Amino acid sequence: MTNQDDNLIRRIADYERISGILWIVFAIFQIISVVGIIAGVWNIIAGFSRIAIAKDIRARKSTVPAAFEGVLQLVIIGIINLVFGGVIGVVFVCFDFFVRDKVLSNRHLFVEGEPQAFSEPVRETSEQRIARELHEQHEARQNEEQRIVREHESNSYFDRLSSYRTRTA
Repeated sequence: MTNQDDNLIRRIADYERISGILWIVFAIFQIISVVGIIAGVWNIIAGFSRIAIAKDIRARKSTVPAAFEGVLQLVIIGIINLVFGGVIGVVFVCFDFFVRDKVLSNRHLFVEGEPQAFSEPVRETSEQRIARELHEQHEARQNEEQRIVREHESNSYFDRLSSYRTRTA
């Protein structure tokens, strides 16, 4: 890895850490105002998660780009802040999109990084968890429907066989 790549990784991690700190400070003001308490609590969680992932960025963990793939979380936090927190939250979301773009456009820096001996497992985002659960529920419904069809076909076969035996006897 070149010195330029090291500087880029450091900058991206710093951006993410700054984002986390800004979200937490903004959230404290929202919670104090009582009107923005919903957005404030959400923003506290977002802030701490950004500070945590900044450490992963610095460590060049290969799981980092996957954490930035989806945009649903940013859209949700943007809407919540627009409704409950005002324009400042939307500006912060724009900054988060900037950081997301930096991570994804430099994905190769994370894939080529040194493997982590004790790396954390890939964290599943809430959107990924919901999608996985919906997929599992869909598969379970399909399996149940297939079982019912097979059972019905089996019963229908035995009913016909029984009816045939009764007629021929």
